[in-house]
Amino acid sequence: EHLRRALARRGHAAAGVGVDVVPQPRPREPQPVPAAVQGGAPQATVLATGERLPAASAAYVNSHLANAIDAEDTLTYTAHIAACTVPPALAIGELMGKSGAEVLAAIAVGYDVAGRIGLSQQGLRIDEAGELKFAPVTGYSYAAFAATVAAGRLVDLDADKMLYAFGITAATLPLPSATTFGLALPRPMTKYAMYGTLGEVGVTAALLAKEGFTGELSALDGDKGLWRTMGALGCNTQAFTERLGQGWRVGGVV
Repeated sequence: EHLRRALARRGHAAAGVGVDVVPQPRPREPQPVPAAVQGGAPQATVLATGERLPAASAAYVNSHLANAIDAEDTLTYTAHIAACTVPPALAIGELMGKSGAEVLAAIAVGYDVAGRIGLSQQGLRIDEAGELKFAPVTGYSYAAFAATVAAGRLVDLDADKMLYAFGITAATLPLPSATTFGLALPRPMTKYAMYGTLGEVGVTAALLAKEGFTGELSALDGDKGLWRTMGALGCNTQAFTERLGQGWRVGGVV
């Protein structure tokens, strides 16, 4: 049931076609999708339009569409992870000729890993005076790891290459940008995260790692790990393995 909810984001992607991400101050002429204008090898399908693009470009477009109307999953009120899990998995699954069962498994694992990374980052804490302290910077860029893991599983990365894919992702994911979202109106189409970029980054990282491209092996570890880049107050490393093998983070979807 929870996985079904995550997969429902595919329908949200279709609903996002032709819809402005935020209300615009004046009518605009329809513009072509940049990824479609760029062209490339017809590897994967753009949902709703049927165009075929390179897998990374299809993941970019479909992840944006899936996030367009904000009618998505939340995992204990963190990021909308499914928008950059399901579209990349569908794109790479199509490219690699994988079965539906293999795509579903990749989605579940990708969601689980990104959920754990997100839950490890401390966005607020109570100080010694009993006051809430919020992180100075917030964002959801870590959700790109869902795309990385889903795509990496579908291109059959071994453990070593998956670690490289993590490092590549950490080096290329966008900076956290949710802090200023909504401070000025009208709200921008970039929203609180560029979900297309999150999907594209993960797919590209997996494909690069498959070809032997390397990345930092300890991108998530230690005092200088990803949580610093994300602006978190700290990192609860226990979240990486808590109840591992006993349940799936997609089970917490609301």
